[in-house]
Amino acid sequence: MGSDKSARKNSKRKLESTRISDEPDSCEFEPVLSDVELVWRGKRQLERQEVADLRPIERVCIPPDFSSESCNASHSSSSWINKIIRGDNRLVMNSLLYGELKDEIRALGGIKLVYIDPPFLVGTDFNMSVVVGEHRSEKVNVFQEFAYRDSWKKGPGSYLNMMYQRLKIIRRLLADDGSLWVHCDWKANFMIRSILDEIFGADAFRNEIIWYYTNKIPDTRKRQYTNATDTIFYYAKSSKSIFNWQFEKRDKPIKVSRMKKVEGKKVYPRGEDGKCIYVTREERTADNVWKIPLLHAHPEMWGYPTQKPVRLLERIIMTATNQGDLVADFFCGSGSLLEAAQKLGRRWIGCDIGKIATHTCRKRMINFMRTDGDLTRTSGAFDVVEATDHLNSSDPKSLGVHGSDATSDGYLQTTIFDFEDNSGPGKLQPADIAKMISRSAKGDFATFLAPRHISINSHMMLEVLDICSNTGVKKLDVMGFDYENSVEPWILEKANSLSVGICLKKVTREIQLNSKPGSGDQESEILAYFKATTNLERLSAQITLSDFGLYCVGMDQEVSTENGKIKSSRILIDSQGRLVRSISKRNDETRRHVLTGTWSDWIDYWAVDFDYGNKQIISPSVDNYCNTRNGPVFTSVWHSFRTPKKRTIELSTPFWKYVEAGNHKIAVKVVDIFGNGTERIFDVDIP
Repeated sequence: MGSDKSARKNSKRKLESTRISDEPDSCEFEPVLSDVELVWRGKRQLERQEVADLRPIERVCIPPDFSSESCNASHSSSSWINKIIRGDNRLVMNSLLYGELKDEIRALGGIKLVYIDPPFLVGTDFNMSVVVGEHRSEKVNVFQEFAYRDSWKKGPGSYLNMMYQRLKIIRRLLADDGSLWVHCDWKANFMIRSILDEIFGADAFRNEIIWYYTNKIPDTRKRQYTNATDTIFYYAKSSKSIFNWQFEKRDKPIKVSRMKKVEGKKVYPRGEDGKCIYVTREERTADNVWKIPLLHAHPEMWGYPTQKPVRLLERIIMTATNQGDLVADFFCGSGSLLEAAQKLGRRWIGCDIGKIATHTCRKRMINFMRTDGDLTRTSGAFDVVEATDHLNSSDPKSLGVHGSDATSDGYLQTTIFDFEDNSGPGKLQPADIAKMISRSAKGDFATFLAPRHISINSHMMLEVLDICSNTGVKKLDVMGFDYENSVEPWILEKANSLSVGICLKKVTREIQLNSKPGSGDQESEILAYFKATTNLERLSAQITLSDFGLYCVGMDQEVSTENGKIKSSRILIDSQGRLVRSISKRNDETRRHVLTGTWSDWIDYWAVDFDYGNKQIISPSVDNYCNTRNGPVFTSVWHSFRTPKKRTIELSTPFWKYVEAGNHKIAVKVVDIFGNGTERIFDVDIP
């Protein structure tokens, strides 16, 4: 008995939070808190504590009135701005732990709650349906860039590694009185529970919550009972962790005798008639089985395959936090936790690696704030942030890579080109541009890849097209980290006249060395253009969209395939820039179904910053973590977007009221149905 009591004391001491150093360690694997340690292949692999730059790309504001004066007054005093972050959550969490935001998070008392709904070791990727235009029946299965989709394909060990690394960082991120709630199902719950015991210690375990969804449709084809439950593991950071009892409505009210304590003893008082006094109770104290229905066709649905009910997240938030606390979800998906947190007056951070996910979160939060949000109680603004790798100007690899000399298997060897720091788009000579063009083994396909610090403009594009036309190139991929506004749609006409099929792509992550251009190893998005007109009146301005298209001519670009494999049905972009479903039938017959009938069908979201660069709109919190960004942050004060229920989109804004006349910059952002954004800036003189 003595040894058991000593073990319990030691275990409790281990449960108490320890001081965390501000400096990253050289290894993520600290001594375990449990007496039992799991071992699997690759667990002891050392990793650097990589920290991403958090670059805000949009500040979303919901002003009470449609004017610059209202917007400035309502958001200039905000001390914390909620955040939707796109990026690998391991890098993002390290940035929150060691980066510029750490002091701001600590000033709020730290992160009180982390809820995660990670991949369930399902053995496959998810496809998400994107509805095109106003026609609900036209659904496109888009190959969703799903977080860590390769982790389970390499076996349970790689999946455990992925989860182990992130759970250890989460423990360090949590405040002393914080807690972690991990959502999983029967495929992985036994492994997740073992990892959590090792990282947090067995005494940190509080509950195994069983989410029982009573409306699950049974599958009678299988000779087994239908799985109608998920598991949520609840772990406390320390004995100080917040816990608030929750209550739920009974199916039928019950009568119980009234009871009170007198001198530590239970006493049942009686009425004047000498009978026990009964009270009616319509609620019961919640236990670890939560009966909450699945969403199915619920109005809350945003078309995300793994979306969870807001009601479920509300109970978790109310249990583990208090008003004004900071909560986080690092696998946020469609943003159910973010909506629940906003509704309950909590501050929040959401993170996901998929651009469809973060784009869905942005629309969902704007929609909620407009319709159901109480802007007097919580902030009517949030930031959309992009996590990017640190750049090192002294390292040529960080400036860009270039492929040259095709190997026998058709892949391109990579060569690094370094340019002087003072070189810019105008200083590149044709000979320099020629070096950045790599050709396939047959010579009819080429890739132009510009270095990181080079902004591609129309003059550069003309040089590239001339070189390709003179050397027999028929198809050209242009890949750049940045494009100037001077790249205009007439470049497409020029390429067509030279019989060169061209596709302009924006690189959104690190180029993978020795990868094949155009393959999935390089994440890029097809560059888009749009046209807009301004209508100016006294102290007011209006923006109207008039055209939208992709910089893609003369070739079919494969946008998605089913489950990542080319099958008989493919989604393509044709030579006219339309989205087309190509269906291959027997006897080599191919049928094409055009999905985008008009240019507006491409548009899923667009927003306007009517006073781009006005520092009064940008709160000081942005400057704390945008030191890698040049120029002001796009601050959207008007938005129009499609939802699963509302398929129409407005193409003109109302008139925005200015405080004073003069020169102003109006920035416009358009996001297409795949989550890719395009921005343009207009200089206007307000009368």
